Amino acid sequence: GYRFDEVWICEVKPSASYGAIGQVLSYAILAEREELSLLPLVPTILTDTMSEDARYCAEALNVQVVILPEPEGVEFL
Repeated sequence: GYRFDEVWICEVKPSASYGAIGQVLSYAILAEREELSLLPLVPTILTDTMSEDARYCAEALNVQVVILPEPEGVEFL
């Protein structure tokens, strides 16, 4: 997603774990190689839940984690 001062490179994953970290870092590396934007690229995981250990690792690797509430009336399979 684009903001006025940065570009979020997003991985959207229910119950995100370590694999989501690797995926979003890979996307960011490829976006940088393709010169997607002159703005800073921010690897970002959008999820409903993530373990404390995985969040710690994401933060250590400068991956932003956004925990979203589950929408009411929607069931994920």
